[in-house]
Amino acid sequence: MGLLALGTALEWPEAKKRADQVRSWESSNPTPVFHPEFGRFMLEATPGRPWGIDFKELLQVEADMRLRFKSMSLSSVTSMSEKIGQTTVDYDLHNWAEDDDVRNGAAPKGFVHMDAMAFGFLVDTDVRWNQINARLRPEYLDPDLVVDEDIKMQLIAGGMDHRLATHFAHLFIRDPIVIFEEDLQSLDLTKTDHFENLQSTNWQHMRFKPPPSDNSIGWRVEFRPMEIQITDFENAAFSVFMVLVTRAILSFDLNFYIPIKSVPPTRPTTPIGPVEDEYEEMSINEIMNGSIGGYPGLIPIVESYLDSVNVDIRTRCELETYIDLVRRRASGELYTAARWIRDFIQGHKGYKGDSVVNDEVQKDLVASVIAIGAKEIAGEGLSAAGVPTLTKLIGSFRSK
Repeated sequence: MGLLALGTALEWPEAKKRADQVRSWESSNPTPVFHPEFGRFMLEATPGRPWGIDFKELLQVEADMRLRFKSMSLSSVTSMSEKIGQTTVDYDLHNWAEDDDVRNGAAPKGFVHMDAMAFGFLVDTDVRWNQINARLRPEYLDPDLVVDEDIKMQLIAGGMDHRLATHFAHLFIRDPIVIFEEDLQSLDLTKTDHFENLQSTNWQHMRFKPPPSDNSIGWRVEFRPMEIQITDFENAAFSVFMVLVTRAILSFDLNFYIPIKSVPPTRPTTPIGPVEDEYEEMSINEIMNGSIGGYPGLIPIVESYLDSVNVDIRTRCELETYIDLVRRRASGELYTAARWIRDFIQGHKGYKGDSVVNDEVQKDLVASVIAIGAKEIAGEGLSAAGVPTLTKLIGSFRSK
Protein backbone atom coordinates (compact mmCIF):
# COMPACT_ATOMS: atom_id res chain seq x y z
CA MET A 1 0.00 0.00 0.00
CA GLY A 2 2.96 2.32 0.26
CA LEU A 3 6.67 2.46 -0.33
CA LEU A 4 8.72 1.56 2.74
CA ALA A 5 11.97 3.51 2.68
CA LEU A 6 14.45 5.24 4.99
CA GLY A 7 15.18 8.92 4.55
CA THR A 8 14.37 12.49 5.54
CA ALA A 9 10.76 13.13 4.60
CA LEU A 10 10.17 16.66 3.33
CA GLU A 11 7.47 18.82 4.91
CA TRP A 12 4.45 19.21 2.62
CA PRO A 13 5.18 22.80 1.44
CA GLU A 14 8.67 21.78 0.30
CA ALA A 15 7.44 18.45 -1.12
CA LYS A 16 4.82 20.31 -3.16
CA LYS A 17 7.57 22.42 -4.75
CA ARG A 18 9.51 19.30 -5.77
CA ALA A 19 6.51 17.27 -7.01
CA ASP A 20 7.15 18.01 -10.69
CA GLN A 21 10.75 16.85 -10.36
CA VAL A 22 9.65 13.59 -8.77
CA ARG A 23 6.94 13.00 -11.38
CA SER A 24 9.50 13.51 -14.13
CA TRP A 25 11.90 11.06 -12.53
CA GLU A 26 9.08 8.60 -11.84
CA SER A 27 8.39 8.26 -15.55
CA SER A 28 12.10 7.53 -16.10
CA ASN A 29 12.11 4.66 -13.59
CA PRO A 30 11.47 1.13 -14.86
CA THR A 31 8.03 -0.05 -13.73
CA PRO A 32 8.64 -2.17 -10.59
CA VAL A 33 6.96 -4.40 -8.04
CA PHE A 34 7.65 -3.75 -4.35
CA HIS A 35 7.12 -6.37 -1.66
CA PRO A 36 6.61 -4.61 1.75
CA GLU A 37 3.18 -3.21 2.58
CA PHE A 38 2.07 0.08 4.17
CA GLY A 39 -0.15 -0.89 7.09
CA ARG A 40 0.06 -3.53 9.77
CA PHE A 41 -3.43 -5.02 9.55
CA MET A 42 -4.68 -5.56 6.00
CA LEU A 43 -5.70 -8.20 3.52
CA GLU A 44 -2.68 -7.49 1.36
CA ALA A 45 -0.52 -10.29 2.74
CA THR A 46 2.20 -11.05 0.20
CA PRO A 47 3.50 -14.65 0.09
CA GLY A 48 7.22 -15.31 0.03
CA ARG A 49 6.78 -16.69 -3.46
CA PRO A 50 3.84 -16.56 -5.90
CA TRP A 51 1.27 -19.32 -5.63
CA GLY A 52 1.15 -21.90 -8.39
CA ILE A 53 -1.82 -22.63 -10.63
CA ASP A 54 -2.82 -25.89 -8.93
CA PHE A 55 -6.09 -25.77 -6.97
CA LYS A 56 -4.43 -27.44 -3.98
CA GLU A 57 -2.20 -24.39 -3.58
CA LEU A 58 -5.28 -22.28 -2.83
CA LEU A 59 -5.67 -24.28 0.37
CA GLN A 60 -2.32 -22.93 1.62
CA VAL A 61 -3.49 -19.31 1.63
CA GLU A 62 -5.22 -19.46 5.02
CA ALA A 63 -2.15 -20.76 6.85
CA ASP A 64 0.11 -18.17 5.22
CA MET A 65 -1.65 -15.09 6.60
CA ARG A 66 0.55 -14.01 9.47
CA LEU A 67 3.11 -11.19 9.25
CA ARG A 68 2.13 -7.54 8.99
CA PHE A 69 4.09 -4.28 8.91
CA LYS A 70 3.73 -1.23 11.16
CA SER A 71 3.53 2.25 9.65
CA MET A 72 1.27 5.29 9.48
CA SER A 73 1.31 8.48 7.43
CA LEU A 74 0.74 12.11 8.37
CA SER A 75 1.39 13.83 5.05
CA SER A 76 -2.18 13.41 3.81
CA VAL A 77 -3.29 15.59 6.74
CA THR A 78 -0.51 18.21 6.58
CA SER A 79 -1.03 18.68 2.85
CA MET A 80 -4.55 19.90 3.60
CA SER A 81 -3.21 22.46 6.16
CA GLU A 82 -6.18 21.57 8.34
CA LYS A 83 -8.16 18.68 9.72
CA ILE A 84 -9.69 16.61 6.94
CA GLY A 85 -13.39 17.40 6.89
CA GLN A 86 -14.59 13.83 6.49
CA THR A 87 -17.75 13.07 8.40
CA THR A 88 -20.35 10.38 8.79
CA VAL A 89 -23.57 10.21 10.75
CA ASP A 90 -22.89 8.85 14.22
CA TYR A 91 -24.83 5.82 15.30
CA ASP A 92 -27.11 7.57 17.78
CA LEU A 93 -27.05 11.10 16.31
CA HIS A 94 -25.01 12.31 19.28
CA ASN A 95 -22.44 15.10 18.91
CA TRP A 96 -19.71 16.34 21.20
CA ALA A 97 -19.55 20.15 21.42
CA GLU A 98 -16.39 19.99 23.54
CA ASP A 99 -14.43 18.64 20.56
CA ASP A 100 -12.16 21.44 19.26
CA ASP A 101 -12.44 20.21 15.69
CA VAL A 102 -16.23 20.29 15.84
CA ARG A 103 -16.20 23.81 17.27
CA ASN A 104 -13.82 24.90 14.51
CA GLY A 105 -16.12 23.61 11.82
CA ALA A 106 -14.30 20.44 10.73
CA ALA A 107 -17.44 18.40 11.42
CA PRO A 108 -21.04 19.64 11.48
CA LYS A 109 -23.33 18.90 14.41
CA GLY A 110 -24.74 15.40 14.52
CA PHE A 111 -21.73 13.83 12.80
CA VAL A 112 -18.67 11.87 13.85
CA HIS A 113 -15.41 13.44 12.67
CA MET A 114 -13.51 10.78 10.66
CA ASP A 115 -10.02 11.92 9.68
CA ALA A 116 -7.73 9.13 10.86
CA MET A 117 -7.40 5.36 11.06
CA ALA A 118 -9.01 4.87 14.49
CA PHE A 119 -11.77 6.81 16.20
CA GLY A 120 -13.47 5.09 19.13
CA PHE A 121 -16.96 5.92 17.91
CA LEU A 122 -19.70 3.58 16.71
CA VAL A 123 -21.17 4.40 13.29
CA ASP A 124 -23.67 2.62 11.08
CA THR A 125 -21.48 1.83 8.06
CA ASP A 126 -19.97 -1.41 6.84
CA VAL A 127 -17.21 -0.26 4.49
CA ARG A 128 -14.57 2.48 4.34
CA TRP A 129 -15.31 3.36 0.72
CA ASN A 130 -18.43 5.33 1.65
CA GLN A 131 -16.15 7.75 3.51
CA ILE A 132 -13.00 7.64 1.36
CA ASN A 133 -15.02 8.20 -1.81
CA ALA A 134 -16.14 11.58 -0.49
CA ARG A 135 -12.51 12.73 -0.45
CA LEU A 136 -11.92 12.08 -4.16
CA ARG A 137 -12.21 14.71 -6.83
CA PRO A 138 -15.11 14.01 -9.22
CA GLU A 139 -12.93 14.19 -12.33
CA TYR A 140 -10.97 11.14 -11.16
CA LEU A 141 -14.11 9.03 -11.64
CA ASP A 142 -14.77 10.24 -15.19
CA PRO A 143 -14.04 7.83 -18.04
CA ASP A 144 -12.43 10.75 -19.90
CA LEU A 145 -9.32 10.47 -17.76
CA VAL A 146 -7.30 13.52 -16.86
CA VAL A 147 -3.71 12.77 -17.86
CA ASP A 148 -0.33 14.47 -17.82
CA GLU A 149 0.17 14.88 -21.57
CA ASP A 150 3.92 15.49 -21.28
CA ILE A 151 4.39 12.26 -19.33
CA LYS A 152 2.17 10.39 -21.77
CA MET A 153 4.16 11.54 -24.80
CA GLN A 154 7.41 10.67 -23.02
CA LEU A 155 6.20 7.13 -22.32
CA ILE A 156 4.89 6.59 -25.86
CA ALA A 157 8.18 7.89 -27.29
CA GLY A 158 9.93 5.31 -25.13
CA GLY A 159 7.91 2.51 -26.71
CA MET A 160 5.04 2.11 -24.25
CA ASP A 161 1.61 1.08 -25.55
CA HIS A 162 -0.88 3.97 -25.92
CA ARG A 163 -3.38 2.58 -23.39
CA LEU A 164 -0.71 1.73 -20.85
CA ALA A 165 0.86 5.17 -21.29
CA THR A 166 -2.57 6.72 -20.66
CA HIS A 167 -2.92 4.68 -17.47
CA PHE A 168 0.40 5.82 -16.02
CA ALA A 169 -0.04 9.40 -17.24
CA HIS A 170 -3.29 9.42 -15.26
CA LEU A 171 -1.48 8.25 -12.12
CA PHE A 172 1.10 10.99 -12.54
CA ILE A 173 -1.42 13.86 -12.32
CA ARG A 174 -1.24 13.39 -8.54
CA ASP A 175 1.41 14.63 -6.15
CA PRO A 176 3.52 12.09 -4.25
CA ILE A 177 2.45 11.81 -0.60
CA VAL A 178 6.00 11.57 0.74
CA ILE A 179 9.28 12.77 -0.82
CA PHE A 180 12.64 11.88 0.72
CA GLU A 181 15.33 14.55 0.50
CA GLU A 182 18.05 11.98 -0.20
CA ASP A 183 16.22 10.75 -3.31
CA LEU A 184 16.36 14.21 -4.91
CA GLN A 185 20.16 14.40 -5.12
CA SER A 186 20.41 12.49 -8.41
CA LEU A 187 18.37 10.20 -10.67
CA ASP A 188 19.40 6.55 -10.31
CA LEU A 189 17.96 4.55 -13.22
CA THR A 190 18.80 1.29 -11.43
CA LYS A 191 16.30 2.10 -8.67
CA THR A 192 12.53 2.36 -8.87
CA ASP A 193 11.72 4.25 -5.67
CA HIS A 194 10.27 7.34 -7.41
CA PHE A 195 7.90 5.30 -9.55
CA GLU A 196 6.90 3.07 -6.63
CA ASN A 197 6.35 6.10 -4.41
CA LEU A 198 3.47 7.25 -6.61
CA GLN A 199 2.29 3.86 -7.88
CA SER A 200 1.93 2.44 -4.37
CA THR A 201 0.02 5.43 -2.96
CA ASN A 202 -2.65 5.59 -5.68
CA TRP A 203 -5.28 3.62 -3.81
CA GLN A 204 -7.62 2.51 -6.56
CA HIS A 205 -10.11 -0.35 -6.47
CA MET A 206 -7.99 -2.15 -9.05
CA ARG A 207 -4.23 -1.60 -9.25
CA PHE A 208 -2.19 -2.70 -12.24
CA LYS A 209 1.17 -4.09 -11.06
CA PRO A 210 3.80 -4.59 -13.78
CA PRO A 211 6.59 -7.10 -13.16
CA PRO A 212 10.12 -6.02 -12.25
CA SER A 213 12.65 -6.26 -15.06
CA ASP A 214 14.92 -8.66 -13.16
CA ASN A 215 12.29 -11.08 -11.87
CA SER A 216 10.08 -13.85 -13.19
CA ILE A 217 6.94 -12.53 -11.45
CA GLY A 218 4.12 -12.14 -13.96
CA TRP A 219 1.84 -9.23 -14.75
CA ARG A 220 -0.65 -8.71 -11.93
CA VAL A 221 -3.84 -6.85 -11.11
CA GLU A 222 -4.47 -6.11 -7.44
CA PHE A 223 -8.08 -6.28 -6.25
CA ARG A 224 -8.35 -3.75 -3.42
CA PRO A 225 -11.92 -3.16 -2.15
CA MET A 226 -11.89 -6.00 0.39
CA GLU A 227 -11.90 -5.16 4.10
CA ILE A 228 -9.70 -7.03 6.57
CA GLN A 229 -11.65 -9.74 8.38
CA ILE A 230 -11.33 -10.98 11.95
CA THR A 231 -10.08 -14.49 11.19
CA ASP A 232 -7.58 -15.93 8.75
CA PHE A 233 -10.36 -18.25 7.59
CA GLU A 234 -12.48 -15.31 6.44
CA ASN A 235 -9.54 -13.54 4.80
CA ALA A 236 -8.59 -16.72 2.98
CA ALA A 237 -12.19 -17.31 1.90
CA PHE A 238 -12.49 -13.93 0.17
CA SER A 239 -8.98 -14.09 -1.29
CA VAL A 240 -9.49 -17.58 -2.70
CA PHE A 241 -12.93 -16.65 -4.00
CA MET A 242 -11.42 -13.73 -5.93
CA VAL A 243 -8.92 -16.10 -7.57
CA LEU A 244 -11.74 -18.47 -8.52
CA VAL A 245 -13.78 -15.60 -9.98
CA THR A 246 -10.87 -14.51 -12.18
CA ARG A 247 -10.35 -18.06 -13.40
CA ALA A 248 -14.05 -18.45 -14.18
CA ILE A 249 -14.07 -15.15 -16.09
CA LEU A 250 -11.09 -16.25 -18.18
CA SER A 251 -12.41 -19.77 -18.71
CA PHE A 252 -15.91 -18.70 -19.82
CA ASP A 253 -14.74 -15.48 -21.54
CA LEU A 254 -17.13 -13.34 -19.47
CA ASN A 255 -17.42 -9.56 -19.64
CA PHE A 256 -18.55 -7.80 -16.47
CA TYR A 257 -17.45 -4.31 -17.50
CA ILE A 258 -19.87 -1.50 -16.62
CA PRO A 259 -19.32 2.14 -17.68
CA ILE A 260 -18.30 4.08 -14.59
CA LYS A 261 -21.02 6.67 -15.23
CA SER A 262 -23.60 3.88 -14.98
CA VAL A 263 -22.47 2.83 -11.51
CA PRO A 264 -24.55 4.27 -8.62
CA PRO A 265 -24.65 6.94 -7.33
CA THR A 266 -23.62 8.55 -10.64
CA ARG A 267 -26.14 6.55 -12.63
CA PRO A 268 -29.22 8.56 -13.71
CA THR A 269 -32.45 7.54 -11.99
CA THR A 270 -34.42 7.76 -15.24
CA PRO A 271 -33.46 6.62 -18.74
CA ILE A 272 -32.12 9.39 -20.98
CA GLY A 273 -31.87 7.29 -24.13
CA PRO A 274 -32.53 3.76 -25.41
CA VAL A 275 -33.10 1.26 -22.62
CA GLU A 276 -29.89 -0.55 -21.70
CA ASP A 277 -30.17 -4.34 -21.46
CA GLU A 278 -26.49 -5.09 -20.81
CA TYR A 279 -26.51 -4.10 -17.15
CA GLU A 280 -28.92 -3.43 -14.31
CA GLU A 281 -28.79 -2.44 -10.66
CA MET A 282 -28.61 -5.44 -8.30
CA SER A 283 -28.21 -6.13 -4.62
CA ILE A 284 -25.05 -7.77 -3.27
CA ASN A 285 -27.07 -10.95 -2.80
CA GLU A 286 -28.17 -10.92 -6.46
CA ILE A 287 -24.65 -10.16 -7.70
CA MET A 288 -23.17 -13.03 -5.71
CA ASN A 289 -25.98 -15.60 -5.59
CA GLY A 290 -27.98 -14.69 -8.69
CA SER A 291 -31.66 -14.06 -9.27
CA ILE A 292 -34.47 -16.37 -10.38
CA GLY A 293 -34.83 -16.38 -14.15
CA GLY A 294 -32.09 -13.79 -14.60
CA TYR A 295 -28.43 -13.24 -13.92
CA PRO A 296 -26.92 -16.50 -12.54
CA GLY A 297 -24.61 -14.92 -9.92
CA LEU A 298 -20.85 -15.05 -9.38
CA ILE A 299 -21.00 -17.98 -6.97
CA PRO A 300 -22.98 -20.29 -9.32
CA ILE A 301 -20.61 -19.25 -12.13
CA VAL A 302 -17.60 -20.21 -10.00
CA GLU A 303 -19.22 -23.53 -9.09
CA SER A 304 -19.93 -24.22 -12.77
CA TYR A 305 -16.27 -23.51 -13.46
CA LEU A 306 -15.15 -25.94 -10.75
CA ASP A 307 -17.51 -28.56 -12.21
CA SER A 308 -15.76 -28.18 -15.55
CA VAL A 309 -12.21 -28.75 -14.29
CA ASN A 310 -10.42 -31.61 -12.59
CA VAL A 311 -10.42 -30.96 -8.83
CA ASP A 312 -9.93 -33.72 -6.27
CA ILE A 313 -12.72 -34.25 -3.73
CA ARG A 314 -10.81 -32.99 -0.68
CA THR A 315 -9.76 -29.77 -2.39
CA ARG A 316 -13.25 -29.19 -3.78
CA CYS A 317 -14.83 -29.65 -0.35
CA GLU A 318 -12.44 -27.15 1.23
CA LEU A 319 -13.04 -24.65 -1.57
CA GLU A 320 -16.79 -25.09 -1.09
CA THR A 321 -16.32 -24.13 2.57
CA TYR A 322 -14.84 -20.82 1.49
CA ILE A 323 -17.52 -20.32 -1.16
CA ASP A 324 -20.29 -21.07 1.33
CA LEU A 325 -19.03 -18.40 3.72
CA VAL A 326 -19.11 -15.84 0.91
CA ARG A 327 -22.58 -17.05 -0.14
CA ARG A 328 -24.04 -16.67 3.34
CA ARG A 329 -22.43 -13.28 3.91
CA ALA A 330 -23.87 -12.01 0.64
CA SER A 331 -27.36 -13.25 1.51
CA GLY A 332 -27.27 -11.59 4.93
CA GLU A 333 -27.54 -14.89 6.77
CA LEU A 334 -24.14 -14.22 8.38
CA TYR A 335 -23.00 -10.83 9.65
CA THR A 336 -20.27 -8.73 8.12
CA ALA A 337 -17.40 -7.90 10.48
CA ALA A 338 -18.73 -4.34 10.84
CA ARG A 339 -22.21 -5.55 11.73
CA TRP A 340 -20.79 -8.07 14.20
CA ILE A 341 -18.76 -5.34 15.92
CA ARG A 342 -21.82 -3.08 16.14
CA ASP A 343 -23.86 -5.95 17.56
CA PHE A 344 -21.14 -6.73 20.12
CA ILE A 345 -20.90 -3.10 21.25
CA GLN A 346 -24.66 -2.51 21.43
CA GLY A 347 -25.08 -5.67 23.50
CA HIS A 348 -22.30 -4.74 25.94
CA LYS A 349 -23.36 -3.66 29.42
CA GLY A 350 -20.87 -0.79 29.35
CA TYR A 351 -22.24 0.82 26.18
CA LYS A 352 -24.54 3.77 26.93
CA GLY A 353 -26.09 4.20 23.49
CA ASP A 354 -24.18 7.44 22.82
CA SER A 355 -21.86 6.28 20.00
CA VAL A 356 -18.85 6.39 22.36
CA VAL A 357 -16.94 3.11 22.55
CA ASN A 358 -15.44 3.55 26.01
CA ASP A 359 -12.37 1.80 27.44
CA GLU A 360 -14.35 -1.03 29.00
CA VAL A 361 -16.13 -1.87 25.76
CA GLN A 362 -12.94 -1.54 23.73
CA LYS A 363 -11.06 -3.84 26.09
CA ASP A 364 -13.69 -6.57 25.90
CA LEU A 365 -14.04 -6.27 22.11
CA VAL A 366 -10.29 -6.48 21.55
CA ALA A 367 -10.00 -9.33 24.06
CA SER A 368 -12.69 -11.26 22.19
CA VAL A 369 -10.95 -10.75 18.85
CA ILE A 370 -7.61 -11.81 20.36
CA ALA A 371 -9.22 -14.92 21.85
CA ILE A 372 -10.70 -15.83 18.48
CA GLY A 373 -7.33 -15.41 16.78
CA ALA A 374 -5.49 -17.36 19.46
CA LYS A 375 -7.82 -20.35 19.19
CA GLU A 376 -7.62 -20.23 15.40
CA ILE A 377 -3.82 -20.24 15.43
CA ALA A 378 -3.78 -23.05 17.99
CA GLY A 379 -6.15 -25.08 15.83
CA GLU A 380 -8.50 -25.65 18.76
CA GLY A 381 -11.68 -24.56 17.01
CA LEU A 382 -13.23 -21.11 17.20
CA SER A 383 -16.00 -22.21 19.55
CA ALA A 384 -13.31 -22.60 22.23
CA ALA A 385 -12.80 -18.82 22.18
CA GLY A 386 -15.92 -18.45 24.31
CA VAL A 387 -17.41 -15.58 22.29
CA PRO A 388 -21.20 -16.17 22.32
CA THR A 389 -22.02 -14.05 19.26
CA LEU A 390 -19.31 -15.53 17.02
CA THR A 391 -21.76 -17.82 15.22
CA LYS A 392 -23.49 -14.72 13.83
CA LEU A 393 -20.22 -13.89 12.07
CA ILE A 394 -18.99 -17.24 10.76
CA GLY A 395 -21.74 -19.73 11.59
CA SER A 396 -20.38 -23.17 12.46
CA PHE A 397 -17.33 -22.83 10.21
CA ARG A 398 -14.07 -23.79 11.97
CA SER A 399 -15.99 -24.32 15.21
CA LYS A 400 -14.09 -27.53 16.02
